[in-house]
Amino acid sequence: MKLNFVVSALLSGYAVGQNVVEVAVGSPDFSALVDAVVLTELDGTLSTTQGITVFAPTDDAFGKLHQASLNLLKTEQWRPHLENLLLQHVLPAEVPSSDITDGLMAAALNGEEVKLNLPLSGGVVVNDSANVIQADVSADNGVIHVVDTVLFPKWVSNNIFDRAVADPELTTLKTLITGLHLTRALSFHGPYTVFAPTNEAFLEGLISLGEEDGIISAHLASTLLTYHVVHGIYSAADIVDGLELMTAQGEELVFSFKGDVPQVNGGDIVATDILANNGIVHKIDILLIPKSIAPVEQTVVDIALNNPDTFSTLVDFVVKADLVTALGNTQGITVFAPTNDAFAALASAAPTVVANLQTEEWSTHLEDVLLNHVLPVEVRASAVTDGLTTTALNGEDLSFDVDDDDIFVNSVSEVIVADVDASNGVIHAIDNVLIPSWVSNSIVDRAVGSPVLKTLVDLVVAAGLAETLSGPGPFTVFAPTNDAFLEFLDGTDAASLDIDLVASILKYHVVPGIYSAADIANGLSLSTVQGEDLAFSVMGSTAMVNGESIVAADILANNGIVHVIDGVLLPVEATTSVMMQASLSEDSTLAMIGSEEASLSGDTTLAMTGSEQSSSSGYRTSFAAAATATLVGFGVAIGIVF
Repeated sequence: MKLNFVVSALLSGYAVGQNVVEVAVGSPDFSALVDAVVLTELDGTLSTTQGITVFAPTDDAFGKLHQASLNLLKTEQWRPHLENLLLQHVLPAEVPSSDITDGLMAAALNGEEVKLNLPLSGGVVVNDSANVIQADVSADNGVIHVVDTVLFPKWVSNNIFDRAVADPELTTLKTLITGLHLTRALSFHGPYTVFAPTNEAFLEGLISLGEEDGIISAHLASTLLTYHVVHGIYSAADIVDGLELMTAQGEELVFSFKGDVPQVNGGDIVATDILANNGIVHKIDILLIPKSIAPVEQTVVDIALNNPDTFSTLVDFVVKADLVTALGNTQGITVFAPTNDAFAALASAAPTVVANLQTEEWSTHLEDVLLNHVLPVEVRASAVTDGLTTTALNGEDLSFDVDDDDIFVNSVSEVIVADVDASNGVIHAIDNVLIPSWVSNSIVDRAVGSPVLKTLVDLVVAAGLAETLSGPGPFTVFAPTNDAFLEFLDGTDAASLDIDLVASILKYHVVPGIYSAADIANGLSLSTVQGEDLAFSVMGSTAMVNGESIVAADILANNGIVHVIDGVLLPVEATTSVMMQASLSEDSTLAMIGSEEASLSGDTTLAMTGSEQSSSSGYRTSFAAAATATLVGFGVAIGIVF
């Protein structure tokens, strides 16, 4: 009874209380359509989407199709094509026959257009092939027009090669297919899934293979092309993170996601599900290169090594500084690489500096120069903005100026070749060496620039050692902090000290040559300018000199290196001098006591004696404290000051 009612309602143009799917289900003329809708799981969508128009092919319309092809469409791998065909019959707006005008064009839910004509003989013709045999069958969520022929989307008459030919971004792929005489294979065989690189992707990929002119051998072309072809149909819905698919070339493709964007071998799939009658095409922004022919990945060091005409001097210095492994293994770095001409210019302007850097003694300084050219993050030219400041691996800042397309580093060095990609970062070639601050600062300059070494600076000037410590050197200076001197002096005015004694103590803090923190080891002994030795030890991560901690290490200068220490180092010579002065003072006090006893008597003598003894005792205590501070208060402080 219900079926008869629905059929009657359909024939009369009304389906009360039913959506378009329910109307189709209730009619015996739409069993093939209903089967296809249910198979593609479109029944839910078509039941709930409001305001749609369905051009519904009858069973007779489906009967006109090649049944083997129809059965193929119903298989799992061809499901995207069947869904696309069905959505070709659905408009996203409700269009009753009264709104149809001759030549009306409307976009269907599969993205393709439907053309509607009103012939002189009457009725409505869809896509020049299907007649509307029953119009305006109303449903709760739209309207149905019954048609006598299935509407074909474009893919039915277009193969994979046709799709490539029709896309202006795939002309390189088309040329490759034609050149390899694979037109027939990609036109009549299949089904295939083809990952189609854009023209730009082909260009960049061939450059990475060293084929800048775009002329490649047939073998390379065949290897590349077949690596982009997978047997079977895999739509965007089939791509999941970690999916691996075997290609016609014999190696696998690996799939992932970057946010919502699917990727293949790390490249973006920029357009999906371009259907063809022998498969499916996905457009990609990368040329897929199989491992069997992929160039060996080059680190920033490899690239420099392979370009000796440009970077041989840089490579020599990197090897000399033992930075090859560090720069080759560290990921995500940016290297501003001075050319050979840049180093030649530096050698001409500062020959002594360059000569020193080539010696073992100055290796710490060389390392610092090189690391002044390396950023710990990957920064491409497009990310550099005018006024940008960032910190290099040696801890100093690099500043950038941008003038139109020109990039300058520290105002003096221009980027002459940008964005040379490496497996672990990016290289920008520059025309001048970037000079770290130590090149223009002597040991004295470094001390003057540190607020915690003010006392040391004052004493160095007073002792007449400033000129020496600003000279060629090189020296290693162990620099006591203000607090270290404060403890050592114990209230004594530094200006009252014997200047020769001060000079001796200061020279005991200076070692000829350059000794970095890396050179300090347990049992190391170094002779000072004063003549006596310093003894070194290491406890855990703390290095010490004569038992004093080095608190800041490797402060570089153009004539050596400074380590800040937390105590004053006292040579034996100075200790003896202090003790002798203390002894002489004690003898003088005793003599005074004897003299007073001879001339005075009684309580007065005792009072005087007690007073003098008190004064002498205080004097000896003060001097002894100074001696003790000298002996044990000179500490090792290496890196906190600058």
